[in-house]
Amino acid sequence: MKRTLLVLGMCGILIAFAGAQTADPDWFWDKPIDSVQWEGLKKANRNELDALLRNYIGKPFTQELWLEMQAKLYELDWFESIEPQAIPSTSGTDKLAIRFVVKEKPTILSINIDGNNSIKTADILGAATSKTGDFYNAAKLTADDAAIVKLYQGKGYPDAKVSHDVSASDDPSLLVLTYHIVEGEQVSIRTIKFIGNSAITSNTLKGKMTLKESGLFQDAAYSEARLEESKAALLDLYQSKGFIDARIVDVFKEYEKDKKTDKSWLTLTVSISEGKQWIYGGTVFSGNQIFTAERLESLITLKPGSTLNYKKFQQDEVKVEDLYFESGYIYNQISLSSQRDEATSTISFTITITERERAHIENLIIKGNSKTKDFVITREIPLEEGDVFSKAKVLEGLRNLYNLQYFSLVEPEFHQGSAEDLMDLVVNVEEMSTAEVNFGVTLSGLGKQNVFPLSGFVKWNDKNLSGK
Repeated sequence: MKRTLLVLGMCGILIAFAGAQTADPDWFWDKPIDSVQWEGLKKANRNELDALLRNYIGKPFTQELWLEMQAKLYELDWFESIEPQAIPSTSGTDKLAIRFVVKEKPTILSINIDGNNSIKTADILGAATSKTGDFYNAAKLTADDAAIVKLYQGKGYPDAKVSHDVSASDDPSLLVLTYHIVEGEQVSIRTIKFIGNSAITSNTLKGKMTLKESGLFQDAAYSEARLEESKAALLDLYQSKGFIDARIVDVFKEYEKDKKTDKSWLTLTVSISEGKQWIYGGTVFSGNQIFTAERLESLITLKPGSTLNYKKFQQDEVKVEDLYFESGYIYNQISLSSQRDEATSTISFTITITERERAHIENLIIKGNSKTKDFVITREIPLEEGDVFSKAKVLEGLRNLYNLQYFSLVEPEFHQGSAEDLMDLVVNVEEMSTAEVNFGVTLSGLGKQNVFPLSGFVKWNDKNLSGK
């Protein structure tokens, strides 16, 4: 944090120095920003940088605005240094251009895996988010270590350890990344037991768990992640049957080593407190003006007097949120409260809605594309700047983008716009290879003199030629 503040302070000095070249050293304040210029870009995506700062074009240049721009650039973690300058626009000193002179961080030349015997290198590389060509990012690599550990734990290696180091190549701007893995011992589950359950049988509970006992065609590998998933699945089952206070009291673990196979086995005992079974008493709505109570009530499928399927009720509550969301009311506040009647074992609910104006798309921003042109992506999204936000159209756009088969990842982000009823829709993409190469061999000229009977061909096709 101190380093960032120091850098921002130095940047302010640089701007003041650039401004001092004119008669008025403070000439740039409150002048509209005409353009953003870059120097020193080599591997950084200029389109993404321009999109990041596009919203600032035309706005008056203030200290607050300047700090926002700096913060956004440093959050990318692409640059060793950023030297900003405020210069007059080509149209004169009534506007200004901001020039960033940057020094990029080194990029990853290659990635090596050391110490993996049980899991394929390709699977480990797939778990890590750092790829060849990415800028060096220490925090991202630490997160990748954790992701690889999670991969091993999911395969039954609870003691797996992962670390990494980077080394310089012949080119100082390129680094070699190596992940070092200590796999540890694989642990499998022999038996799963339950105590405290009376309303639901042990066999039914076992069937809901992602952890499984050892058996024919069963993956009995133990992992903490699967244990947490299993605990959540058990609570979902209880809540769907009206036991909304059910909880997992504890999970006891007993380890046993098989001396013949040198394999570790685990017996799990899950202690459950079931609590009381509840009846659904109905739902009332408060604060709704846009949609009638009858319209909202029609989305709740539970009937008063039935067993409270709390999981189903939560799904119905989401339908209420989606009704507003799909109509562009994405900034509404919806809260849920419950009222219990111990005498009748009944729970009733109140959904309180604070309604806001519809949200319109202020900016549609594309990030992560280095080859594919922005217009290729935006034409697949049935929304434009100024349109009312629509969840269905966003999902349609994501499907369209995946169907292009240009991207391995498409993720949307939603950010508050410059006003309460405006929003920015950011679409993050990760490109993949779109080239196809086919090889073939044919026999021809058999029996002919001076003719070699084998011939080959190469057929090349790129579905996204020139990114268009």
